[in-house]
Amino acid sequence: MTALLDRGLDFEVALLGDPAGNEEVFAPLRDRLGDRLAAWGFAPDRREYDAHLEAADIVVSCADQEYFGIAVAEAIHAGCYPVLPRRQVYPSLYGRLCRGRHFYGSVAELVDLLADLITGDACGHVCSLDVDVDAFCWPRLAPEYDNLIAETCSVAAAGRAGKGEGS
Repeated sequence: MTALLDRGLDFEVALLGDPAGNEEVFAPLRDRLGDRLAAWGFAPDRREYDAHLEAADIVVSCADQEYFGIAVAEAIHAGCYPVLPRRQVYPSLYGRLCRGRHFYGSVAELVDLLADLITGDACGHVCSLDVDVDAFCWPRLAPEYDNLIAETCSVAAAGRAGKGEGS
């Protein structure tokens, strides 16, 4: 963010999530962003969180460790253009679906890609990731989980009943 500010680029940012344990890292950035900071910290309810995602144009992950990245999937589903670290799981999740510039391998690549997106010089959102992540949404997954849990309970109950009959 500071490199983008140093370039004089015009943007707003929402830093969502609980900064607990990292306040000393984020406080100087929060101060430097000033009026450019559209939101900070943990959203108090789901509606507010969704509203931030729907208002956003770009989602950036700088995670050191990621197994799936549910927050990124939610932002993509809301229509955000993803900018993601190549070193994480994202290329295997989204790489075959991407036809735009989405992955970065260094801080310099991240800054350049974000600068291009902010100024409109990037290739744009030319993939269907917002539709592709729909399969990961809770309304799609919940019935599958319900069925799996019901089947597991049924099998467990049948096993207990079978053991009880022979006693």
